[in-house]
Amino acid sequence: MALGGAAPLRVRLTLDALGRVDVTTGPLTPTGPWRLHISGVRLASEDPYLPIKTTQRAAYDAARAALPEGVQDAILLNERDEICETTVANIFLRRGDQYLTPHAEAGLLRGILREEMLETGQAKEACLTLKDLHTGDVFIGNSLRGLIPVTF
Repeated sequence: MALGGAAPLRVRLTLDALGRVDVTTGPLTPTGPWRLHISGVRLASEDPYLPIKTTQRAAYDAARAALPEGVQDAILLNERDEICETTVANIFLRRGDQYLTPHAEAGLLRGILREEMLETGQAKEACLTLKDLHTGDVFIGNSLRGLIPVTF
């Protein structure tokens, strides 16, 4: 597959239950800062699909569909009002030289960038709530985009 043009693209490879592969591309959105808001959509921390990269994304799609004008993404909370993730990235709170990221039990996709930062000691897991967003610098991140600064 040959692609032309100067704009960066993201590539998505999807494998279905019958073994069929689909490859799609789309524009890679700018790396920041991203403006976020708090979604009214709640994740169920016990949902067995949350830790798996899957196409079962109804909650994420609903949160994205409700984004206000000028907002790039939404923070999703669970039923205990703990921060989980955004619709496309993990959340990181920087305090000094340490990053905190929501604990896996909150209900989230354990992204590659998040796991890398945990393994190298750059980040540690914590139970984060909305009050915590005012106690450090907030970033979102994934392996495709890296860390992106956040505004509200």
